[in-house]
Formats: sequence, C-alpha cells, structure tokens
Amino acid sequence: MYKVVIIDNERNELERIIETKQYPCKVVASEYDAAKGIADIWQYRPDILFMDMKALGGDSMITLSRLKTEFPDMQITALTEEKEPDSAKVAQRNGITGFLRKPYDSQEVGKAMKVMIEKQKEREKPTQEPKTSSGSFIVHNALHYMQEHYTEKLSLTDLADQIYVSQWYLSKQLHKHTGKSFNDLLNAIRI
Repeated sequence: MYKVVIIDNERNELERIIETKQYPCKVVASEYDAAKGIADIWQYRPDILFMDMKALGGDSMITLSRLKTEFPDMQITALTEEKEPDSAKVAQRNGITGFLRKPYDSQEVGKAMKVMIEKQKEREKPTQEPKTSSGSFIVHNALHYMQEHYTEKLSLTDLADQIYVSQWYLSKQLHKHTGKSFNDLLNAIRI
C-alpha cells in the first residue's frame, strides 16, 4: 500500500477522487497549509505527494527540489491552475513526475496516479539497481545541466542556483560521487 500526502486547498476533492478509484494507496495526510503538509511529509515519508504550487508561494520550485533531494524515491505531482506552467521543464528536470491542472478531472487524476504507481513499482523490482541517494540525484542533475550549458559562462554558484542547492553542498557532492572538482568536470565536458 503506497502512502499519499496531499497539500492543497481543494484537498477533500482530490482525496475523494483518489479513494473512490481504489488504488493500492492510502491518503495518510491531507492539508491545505504548506508548513503542516511538509511536516506530514517528514512524519509519514510518503511514496506519493500531491503539492499545490500556490500553497508554496514564490519558492515553489526551490521547496519541491529540496523535497525531492531529501526524498528521492517520492513521486511528486505538482498541482496548478495554469494551463501550461512555465516551470514545467524546471520541475521535471528536478525530478517532479508531472503536473495536474485545477479544477480536477477524475480521469486526469487517474492518469497521474497510474504514472506515479508505475514508477514506484519500477523502483521495487528485485533486478533494479539500488535506490539512488539524494547526493547522486543532485550530481545527476548537475552533470546534465553542465552538459546542456557547457558552451555558456558557467560557475559553481550559477550551477548551484539552477539545481536549488548550496554551492558548498554541490561542490562536496560532485567530489564525493565523481572524485573531481566542478572545474575539472566542466573542462572534461568542454573537451
């Protein structure tokens, strides 16, 4: 049974849709307040999170990225009122599974649930490699960004800002997982 946390001002509607579809899930917490919801995430360590972007305010991408860093196996669907969120590419690069637009359509909620459940099942396969740590997730995102932007003027500070972590932490994780410094990695990519 997968644990689900909902942080949304329309949480009752979303919870009702999820529970009537009889997914192999249990809603363990449902909040409208982001701070309480994030506390619930730390308490329950859910497999699936539905997070209202508006509840997070202006720091929504930073908060979602930090949550994904702390809980790399958690599937996150961002809830939005926008038709095509500008932040979709940034969110997906930072490990967000998908977006769900308000008002909720039960078929769209169903699609989002199926995707997240399938991703969780993939992680549980016995032949699967060990689950990635939050540090390797950050390094993966950093290396991907460096490969996409190596022709630009790029500093460790710029890179850290792009993937929503501190410069110090990024430097430490790059060295730990690759054995190389940021400058050595960037030079190798450029060659």
